[in-house]
Amino acid sequence: MKAVKLAIIVSYADVPGLRRKLHGPPNHRPNAASCQNYSKAAIMSHTNDPFAKKAVIDRLEKALDLHQSTDLATQCPGLRPAAVLIPLVWRRGEGHLIFTERTTTVKHHKGQISFPGGSFESSDPDLLHCALRETNEELSLTPERVLGALDQLATPSGFRVAPFVGIVADDATCTPDPREVANVIEIPLHAIVAGFRRRTIQWRGVAVQTDAVEWNGVTVWGVTGMILRSFLHCLNPDPTLFS
Repeated sequence: MKAVKLAIIVSYADVPGLRRKLHGPPNHRPNAASCQNYSKAAIMSHTNDPFAKKAVIDRLEKALDLHQSTDLATQCPGLRPAAVLIPLVWRRGEGHLIFTERTTTVKHHKGQISFPGGSFESSDPDLLHCALRETNEELSLTPERVLGALDQLATPSGFRVAPFVGIVADDATCTPDPREVANVIEIPLHAIVAGFRRRTIQWRGVAVQTDAVEWNGVTVWGVTGMILRSFLHCLNPDPTLFS
């Protein structure tokens, strides 16, 4: 089954312009001028239509084109490499991010809400390939375009995760692998912007301060919440916007 799926996966070397985006000074951050400088009120304004597909993709492309993603391989050599895809899709003209609820039988991060992705394998030529392969295995989903990479993040479970932003076809469907994915969750982009903030989450009896968003009884938090913060800053470079 994997061999069939891998036939449609590409290396980041095959994505025009992406190799250039993934190399450079490790601590470089997007220039604020690379995005339109929306205030939170402007982002939520229907008059400005900030969630229109072209407007969102243009802002992401401008930010990611200048951003050189941090690679933790040298700083944290003991961490295991992994990658996730941030799938962005428009349903009935409204932007959504696709998340998965992991089953309770997977090896790592049981029952958690996350972006599709997983551990780097020896057959993966690079981390983008890893993200695309895992997304296809988990959801039978492949993006139309990959816009670029966000900074890698370290997880408490010992991984360094590389997030990639991908645009999914409007009519794409997800077919989850029941061994890995208990549920597919599509959260509207406007709801993420409106609800994202620092929250206190009870985890194993301990109060944890974390980046999070709550929507329809679902809480996205932890490392996925940190990835969301990076993603939202690509939509608006104001560092205080989602504090």
